[in-house]
Amino acid sequence: MRKDRKAAIKEPIKDVIPAEKPVLITSLEELSFYNFILCAVGGEYNFLTISGTPTKDDLYLCWMRLLSDYYQLINSKEAANYIKNVAKIEGVNIKITQVELLLIALRVSYQPRLISLLRDWGYNLPFTQASLSADLDRVAIELGNDRVKREKYRLEYERQEKAKQKNGEGATKDSFMRMLYAIEAHRKMNYDPKEISTYKVVILYNELVEYNNFLKAKNKGNGSR
Repeated sequence: MRKDRKAAIKEPIKDVIPAEKPVLITSLEELSFYNFILCAVGGEYNFLTISGTPTKDDLYLCWMRLLSDYYQLINSKEAANYIKNVAKIEGVNIKITQVELLLIALRVSYQPRLISLLRDWGYNLPFTQASLSADLDRVAIELGNDRVKREKYRLEYERQEKAKQKNGEGATKDSFMRMLYAIEAHRKMNYDPKEISTYKVVILYNELVEYNNFLKAKNKGNGSR
């Protein structure tokens, strides 16, 4: 991404078009383990909504960010792949969101500052007051290509997930609950999946893995004497 395009992303557009954005869960600390499983296994992403009415793309990208965080936290080999997918989809999504806001604002009034931001996204059209309406229509048409690209990335991800399910490598409710049961057995206490956060489950699970590795190393050392 060009340096000037990064600046365009940082430029505050929200003050031009006041809009109530949906509020979504952004952290594994906010997401119960129960709802995490529903998202991971059943694709029930509506549980990520705190308030407002998010679009399908809002929910999908929100979930991919959370899943990427999960894989990083649990030190999974899947982490790099998910980070890559999130970056691709998020990059296109940012452009679509920003340009859509600019189009709405410029159809209301001609503002050189917003024209400059639109050019930063690579739209090198005249954008004069006389040609503005036609130029904005052209940008809207070209933006459709980015929506197609975003959908392509999403379908690629879904194909990968379906392939894993077919090969028996996909996430299941049983596999996630076994994590929780192992933690409960180790700590000798029960955890309600609707109350415990996904973040806490992963932290406790990582502690259990470290403890088991310690015991294996200790037993191996004792056996070599």
